[in-house]
Amino acid sequence: LVAQISKLSSAYGASSKDLINVSKTLSQSGQSIREVKDSLEALAKSTLLPTFGDINETTEATVAIFSQFGIKGKELFKVLSAIDNVTGSLAVEASDVTVAVKKMGGIFAQISPEGQSATQTFNEFLATFASVRATTRESAQNIAVGLRTIFTRMQSLRTITALEDFGIQLRGVGKDAGKFVGPFAAIEAIAKRLGKSSARSLEIGPLVELLGGKRQVGKVLPLLFQMELRRKALKLANEGQAESEIKIEKALGTLYVRIKQVKEEFTAFIREIVRTDTFQFMANSILSAVQGLTKLGGQLKSILPLMLLAAAAMAMRHGPTAFAGFASGVLGRPVIGQPPAPTSPIAPVLPANRMLLPSTIAATAASTAASTAASTTTPT
Repeated sequence: LVAQISKLSSAYGASSKDLINVSKTLSQSGQSIREVKDSLEALAKSTLLPTFGDINETTEATVAIFSQFGIKGKELFKVLSAIDNVTGSLAVEASDVTVAVKKMGGIFAQISPEGQSATQTFNEFLATFASVRATTRESAQNIAVGLRTIFTRMQSLRTITALEDFGIQLRGVGKDAGKFVGPFAAIEAIAKRLGKSSARSLEIGPLVELLGGKRQVGKVLPLLFQMELRRKALKLANEGQAESEIKIEKALGTLYVRIKQVKEEFTAFIREIVRTDTFQFMANSILSAVQGLTKLGGQLKSILPLMLLAAAAMAMRHGPTAFAGFASGVLGRPVIGQPPAPTSPIAPVLPANRMLLPSTIAATAASTAASTAASTTTPT
């Protein structure tokens, strides 16, 4: 997947970091590697469509669509294009569609005709929801819950039998005999029966109550009387892929997207260098050297208190002159601004600019401390 992510991020300017996170989410949803690659391409393209925002939110909608409608990875771009075209033309937001999919997508897909493609079923669902949302402007959650109630009642045998008294046939014919015609076809059949009837007609009340009950009147009426808007939304959904391709082509020519492409190309270049054997060898060598220095520092810390104690003793006895001499011996050179310290007869003489080893420093400090103590002792 690394090569696919690098390719898509460079081609569409999508963040490679976001695509990596998206690939993990898609893999956890049960998709195969092939499906994940197809889905990644569709999601990378969606970043160039105007109605989609954060790719992670789009991924959450994608996972819900996969589970509710049985959409495959290679069909995802058609679905996302349908959402973009409908939400860009009607008073509906892409986030509203995500809520609707989670709340009522499952029931809509289950009662749709079996021989119908998954993408066509989704487009009908999208058109149905969008027509009500654009008309009522109620919250997406309220509309989705209301439509779920309506479709559940609509497919019941009691409702189907009662609608036949109104001259509305919701039973399939031919190979679909004895089956429900599907939610979209059912709405169309009821709307055609009503024709240009007014919502104030006395026959509308019993029909509305039969379909949704008294609480869902606000959803049933636009569902039945917004037939033209629903058909327009379905047409927009079916034409979505062609429209999206045009939008993506235009977006790729903008300076903003080109800058993102160059950025992702450079990131892919660095990623390829890091994966080479030469870089891995150099990095491991540097890390090993740093670990060695860290261990050496840990060994030196055991003698550091003894060194400080000896230096304090010399400072108390001889003052700054003795301390300067001690520092000169440790560092292998005289301290600037201080006269040379007197040489102890028992202290080893070292060449200039030569550093003492820790063990030698400790021995020198101990010897100096002992000599100082002996010189201050009064002979008996």
